[in-house]
Amino acid sequence: MVLTALFAAAVFSASFSRQYSNDDIYYENFTTELSGEITTETLNFFTEKEKQYNEIEKEIEKIQSSENINTYQLNLLSDELNDRVAFERLKLRVKSIQENECNGKIFYDTGYERLFQYAGGNEKMFFILFMMIFSVLILSPIGAADKKTDMVKVIFSTKSGKTGYYRDLFLYGILCGIFSATLFFFPYIFNILKKYGTQGLSAPIQSIQQFSNLDISISVCGFILFFLFIHIIGSIICSVSIAGISSLCKSRTSAYIINTALFVLPVILILLKSRLAYGV
Repeated sequence: MVLTALFAAAVFSASFSRQYSNDDIYYENFTTELSGEITTETLNFFTEKEKQYNEIEKEIEKIQSSENINTYQLNLLSDELNDRVAFERLKLRVKSIQENECNGKIFYDTGYERLFQYAGGNEKMFFILFMMIFSVLILSPIGAADKKTDMVKVIFSTKSGKTGYYRDLFLYGILCGIFSATLFFFPYIFNILKKYGTQGLSAPIQSIQQFSNLDISISVCGFILFFLFIHIIGSIICSVSIAGISSLCKSRTSAYIINTALFVLPVILILLKSRLAYGV
């Protein structure tokens, strides 16, 4: 089972690829050009860019209102507006940085957007699904098998006793939770940083628009570690719960069914709901 989990994690890692779009390429160019703190030059850039867009729009209106429309010139002018979506995205982000007092910085943050999943997507839920499947398959048989064969009575009568048995069972659950979370999430974080870059790691997390209202002092790097820690803790809680439920069941089959219903099925339902919502 461990080898299967390692194989699944390796497949996920090997198949990871950066998602490209024209808007995001323009956005990356803007953030690279203006990277760092917001200065007078940054604000002047926005003013000049807005002025440029307005002039282009006036030229487009002028051509469209003429009797003989110059299609070639119209297309050239329209092409100069292709980066406007990226510009507006950055403009909103700069505004959010200016509104907080955390000295936020400009950097390319699309990778962090994908990592933290605040823009939609269900990548993370697939990792959680495999974590739950792994924990259910590896932990469900243990306690149930001991109870079915009355091995618990033998163990309870030994020096370690009942306390020692449950301590070891839950310790195994904790180790399983740590292993499964790091197995799937650590390579994911590594791939994000490798494909999208490590810019802005030392900047305040409030530099990212969606986190601009957070009332905590933490860097992007610190927030990534916190993100990993939270998922490890969540995995530990689920694994220990799975082990505990297994110890209450009198057969492996009932342990598999109950734990699957409680820990695997809800994740599958969330994924199905997400796919329907995004029309995938």
